[in-house]
Amino acid sequence: MDLSTTFMGIKIANPLIVASSGLTNTVDRIKECADNGAGAVVLKSLFEEQLITEKTFLMGQDDMYFWYPQALDFVNSISKEEGISEY
Repeated sequence: MDLSTTFMGIKIANPLIVASSGLTNTVDRIKECADNGAGAVVLKSLFEEQLITEKTFLMGQDDMYFWYPQALDFVNSISKEEGISEY
């Protein structure tokens, strides 16, 4: 039986879609869902607000106004890269 369908313009093998949950929070679990027949999985979103909050925490909220502009740029890029990498 062919259960293939399209979801948001993407062809998937079947309409079984695993929602963003504990079942999709690691690569191994996502692979397990696929091995057990999931047509697709929904990953947790990465929000810019999370990256900003982490950057503010790293820099110390009160002290960040006294940093050199180059240092601020560096911390911004590093915290963004780290957040994306962690995601």
